[in-house]
Amino acid sequence: LDWNPPGGVRSSIDQATWSRLGRHLVKFDGSQLQRILDATSPLRQDIARRVRDLTQGLNHCLARAQAEAQEVLPHLLLTQFKAIDGAPQLQHFRHCCDLDSKTRFLLALAGAIR
Repeated sequence: LDWNPPGGVRSSIDQATWSRLGRHLVKFDGSQLQRILDATSPLRQDIARRVRDLTQGLNHCLARAQAEAQEVLPHLLLTQFKAIDGAPQLQHFRHCCDLDSKTRFLLALAGAIR
């Protein structure tokens, strides 16, 4: 890692590294977590991207359930719930800076649970 890159340290770290760092967010308490997220917009962007992707996946499952046979739905939802469970960053979805994305995620999750 180049600690003095032309665009700054944050721009020199690839998306996969930010994703790995995001997996460690569960280790920090509220104030520490807030400071980390305030200082690292790529982590907030990773959370926002995951929220959008999973919202799209959940909505796709629900749309297919209405259009196709009901036996497809459990498998599709299981895939989405495993993705949610496998992304510890989503425990911090409330730090997603896009209110619309957060709202859509919660509505899609509630619809899937219902």
